[in-house]
Amino acid sequence: MLREVEEHRISSHAALELLGVTHESSALDTGHADFIAQQSHPAIIPFADLTIYAPSHVYHPWPQSSTHLMRQAIGASPCQAAILEIGCGTGAVGLSLAPPDAGNELTLSDNDPAALAAAEINAMANERFARVVKSDLFSAFETGRQWDLIVFNAPLLFAAPGGLCHAMAIDTDGKLIKRFMHELPARLKPAGSAYVAWAEGQGLDLPVLAEKQNLTTQVRATDRRGSGIVVNILEVKHA
Repeated sequence: MLREVEEHRISSHAALELLGVTHESSALDTGHADFIAQQSHPAIIPFADLTIYAPSHVYHPWPQSSTHLMRQAIGASPCQAAILEIGCGTGAVGLSLAPPDAGNELTLSDNDPAALAAAEINAMANERFARVVKSDLFSAFETGRQWDLIVFNAPLLFAAPGGLCHAMAIDTDGKLIKRFMHELPARLKPAGSAYVAWAEGQGLDLPVLAEKQNLTTQVRATDRRGSGIVVNILEVKHA
């Protein structure tokens, strides 16, 4: 039986020592160490009208997380919509967008088996129907498959601060988000919207990249963090 656990907090310096980083840390190093430490224990977390199980090292939807910022940015749940959450982790955002009475067709995808298992557990525990698919971005889906709403809470950092690294936080050199933006136009319905997490200052101007793909962007939510990272949730549409 799953038991609820409180958020596990350890000091930034202790987190860095546990993770093998002994040099004097910047705010970004310290913030990332805290982030990794918070993900290292399983937890049961209230999210929207759901109860979400988050196993260790699958992104936890704590109140200060980009998961909450993403949900805030999207706003009201659509109805009768085909929805895809890429890199779904626990599935929290996607499941919150598919209440039983909305008639939405929800697909949750990830390439991490632990995340897929958590998404399935959370769908069943919250009595939401979702198709759960192992996929690297859109690779598992047939050519021509499109969605009304695509959600990608992408890894925010392009390099690991202080040598700390975990796939849920790091997109090396932005390769993943670049590939997502390249493939998105063919996967988004003409009147559809995609919501994407993007951190400024990582060496990639996502609105410029979107424009090259004949897409438009609009910032729907912003969070300026103590670590110095500015997190934006962009709504992306066909131009």
